[in-house]
Amino acid sequence: MSNQTLRPHPSLPIPTTVELALIQLSSSQIPLAGVVAAGAPIEPIPQMERVEMLKIMVGYGETFTLRVKGTSMQNEGIFPGDIVVGQKQSTARNGRTVIALVNGEATIKTYHRKAGRVELHPANGAMQPIIIKP
Repeated sequence: MSNQTLRPHPSLPIPTTVELALIQLSSSQIPLAGVVAAGAPIEPIPQMERVEMLKIMVGYGETFTLRVKGTSMQNEGIFPGDIVVGQKQSTARNGRTVIALVNGEATIKTYHRKAGRVELHPANGAMQPIIIKP
């Protein structure tokens, strides 16, 4: 038996599932919008860097990335220096990790709506939640 590489016949089409896999594995460049606090909220720091990522990780609508500063989300596996991917939206669901603007400052926390107020919970027992009352 010889060492030959099997190649599809040039006239045969590539199966649709293979085409979809190739599209999903292709990459896209997303702007690194700045730094997000995993701790006390900080003023967003704009940056001009771009991050290369798989297209499958890019959501619909306005997708962005932020570099994490702080340890408030360490129990969720989000550490200082990590890059998180976000998608701009006007609503959040309970129990979801969100990047929230609090008085113009950005923070990453777990979102909870309770009794007419919003609580942004850290994933670090040494830190307290941020309570936002109407």
